Amino acid sequence: MYFQFVKLNRYYLGFGSNEQRRLTHIQNAIFELNENQINVRACSTIYENAAQGFSGYPFYNACVAIDTKLSAQQLLDRCLRIEKIHGRERQRTSKAYRNRPLDIDLLLGPEQMNDPHLTLPHPRMTQRRFVLEPLREVATALADTTHLIRIEKWLSQCTDYSPISPLEYTLLTSISALWKNSGTIVIEGCIGVGKTSLCKLLSARYSIDTHLESFESNPYLSQFYADRKAYALPTELHFLADRYQALKELDKKKGVVADYHISKSALFAKLNLNTQDFKLFHRFYDWSQQLTQASALYVLLDAPVEQLKKRIKQRGRSYESQIDSAYLERIRSAYLQGHASEEAHLVIDTSALDFVHQSADFDTICEQMSRALLAQRIKNHKLE
Repeated sequence: MYFQFVKLNRYYLGFGSNEQRRLTHIQNAIFELNENQINVRACSTIYENAAQGFSGYPFYNACVAIDTKLSAQQLLDRCLRIEKIHGRERQRTSKAYRNRPLDIDLLLGPEQMNDPHLTLPHPRMTQRRFVLEPLREVATALADTTHLIRIEKWLSQCTDYSPISPLEYTLLTSISALWKNSGTIVIEGCIGVGKTSLCKLLSARYSIDTHLESFESNPYLSQFYADRKAYALPTELHFLADRYQALKELDKKKGVVADYHISKSALFAKLNLNTQDFKLFHRFYDWSQQLTQASALYVLLDAPVEQLKKRIKQRGRSYESQIDSAYLERIRSAYLQGHASEEAHLVIDTSALDFVHQSADFDTICEQMSRALLAQRIKNHKLE
């Protein structure tokens, strides 16, 4: 068997934005670039600087290095399409600078070019410190000595002394990196909604760890479904102790998806305990909640009770066969009323989605979750 060697070309690109959601535009554009024959190898720090050449809002600027088998013109076409997705319409007949949601420039490549649509190296970058500084950073990270020598020379000759300010935000090269660098992502919802199945699918797609609840480890659960009043308190206290211990261990980890949250204990306790037992339970719950960190993203899956009953029947757990529709509806309603207390939350209606068997449905959920995960990451940095 013969393998054909495909030569990859190394290009350096500059990203800029000075309209609303600057960081979101740049980070999402990098994610969108890192698809279909393009591999984003490294990202620089993001720098903020004043608009140059016109009176406009301050810019965020960064540089990235990519490897691709695309030609320079094909790469340029891809970048222009991404700009358009973000609302940028280039005016070929106008040379005037203006505010823009996204700007992607090809800076350096393996060849020199000088045609009407593309010049490499970029003709104006040698006099832009907000380009050269992040460009040097990326070339240094990749130990690209050939380009680094040229960049250092350009910097030594650059007469642009306008200030640039680095931001404390690490750009990510891919969606997978976003998931791997996030804290615990929680999937919650009523019994039978598909929490565990979704966790396993997300783990496989993004190469992250799962943390799944083991219901069978609770020795009171089968007795609870047979006699709820008698076994409600030990059942809920046992779940709380297990959940607290497990989630506390996850506080130090990144890139984990779990099929439950500590608030689940309070929700079920409120449904199942009498007033006196609930007060006792809540003393332990308040303590546990204060000692566990907030999740990076809380996702609530929802579906009608009839669908939940079908899914419960399909998985065939004997102790769940006694669950009635009224109890499921109480749980579902409690989740819908209580999810808003989570700071970073997302509600997904799965009534028309079969994410286990339909890849397009799973893609839809992944896109929603990735957007929410990035939005929360940026919000935590307070940079937008």
